[in-house]
Amino acid sequence: MSSATGLFDVNEIVPTDIIAPVSTTIKNKWGKNGTRNDGTKKGTGFLGVRKMTDGSNRDMTEFAYGFEVNGKEVEMPALIPTLTDDELNHLLSGKKATPEILRKAYEHGVGRIKEGKNPFIQDDEYLFRRKDD
Repeated sequence: MSSATGLFDVNEIVPTDIIAPVSTTIKNKWGKNGTRNDGTKKGTGFLGVRKMTDGSNRDMTEFAYGFEVNGKEVEMPALIPTLTDDELNHLLSGKKATPEILRKAYEHGVGRIKEGKNPFIQDDEYLFRRKDD
């Protein structure tokens, strides 16, 4: 197990041919922006607090999905810096993530794990903002 991420040794991560989430972990957290399913505290995410455009006016910061990585479910955010404007607007409208968004979320999360970081941005990290923010 990696001490930096608390998840597992990064050398154990194996590439997958099919990237599919094992759960949409956000679905039971609407209105509870304070914690994730594992009990860890949520922050403002990589893109800051965003208002959903689905008529709910809810705040969205992470839109977490659970991915299977080496037999373990690992939550990873879908609201990440590599999304296009269209992809971001798609998620903010309340729609499920597309396969491309899921691929990006997975690659971003695993990339952070390989760097010894948590898939979610932490309070002590510089908060990246998109250029248009």
